Amino acid sequence: HEKQEVYFATILNDDGSPYCAIESNAGYFGLDFLRDNYDNYLSFSYRSYPEYPGKLFLYGIILYECRPGTAERLRRIDFGYNFERSYSTLLYQGETYNGTFEVIKTDHPPISEDEFSRLLVDYPKFGEYDQLIRLDRIPLQARERILEYTDKEFPAFREYLQRDIECYQKTE
Repeated sequence: HEKQEVYFATILNDDGSPYCAIESNAGYFGLDFLRDNYDNYLSFSYRSYPEYPGKLFLYGIILYECRPGTAERLRRIDFGYNFERSYSTLLYQGETYNGTFEVIKTDHPPISEDEFSRLLVDYPKFGEYDQLIRLDRIPLQARERILEYTDKEFPAFREYLQRDIECYQKTE
């Protein structure tokens, strides 16, 4: 990706189960966090910006909520962040493919300076993606909403989050 070429990679858990898929494309990194069936339930979108040379900014987090016990999507929540530290959510629910869904936009108060700083990450070297896949960089309000869903449908997420918190709090 240093050459701005498109490529894809899949990161596995220690037991060989899928953890996330990564797409790199000319200053953009997309991450899809995966369940055992390779269905994504959470996505991160990073982009490079001239205001922060050598860095990527986590500008979007998407949570996909499915019908219990299935991969059938019921709603999607987009958490969008900007350089002014404000953020908004877009909730899509209903029939997304036939155009009868509704969209609810909510603007939120700014995130803290600490939370904003975790949205910025050094541009990674090839194969070094630990900093991109850190779940502890999710701002608190979004994290709480994600946990509300994943605790019911994908409890391993809380374990992954706790692992990242313990790992990276020791090194900071």
